Amino acid sequence: MNRYLQQPVRSMRDLLIRKQILQDQIERKEQDIDQDYRGLIDTLSFRNLLGSVSRDVAASNLVIGKAFAIGKLLIERRKKRRQLSKTTGTK
Repeated sequence: MNRYLQQPVRSMRDLLIRKQILQDQIERKEQDIDQDYRGLIDTLSFRNLLGSVSRDVAASNLVIGKAFAIGKLLIERRKKRRQLSKTTGTK
């Protein structure tokens, strides 16, 4: 049954049933909205924002640290090759 096309109301009982169904739907939607609102407030709280920023900073520091370590390793290898070539006389 299409939710927009309702059966005609034939009695007071049909009307009361329809009213109860609508009230239940309204309550469910209000609860959904309340849960979404609480989730949004929790997500935007200072504690969560600070935690997110600190995790991002820690992750970026880790990436930068690894990049420097790799760069240092490559430079050391290059220096060793140059020193070796100077001692052996090859380029």
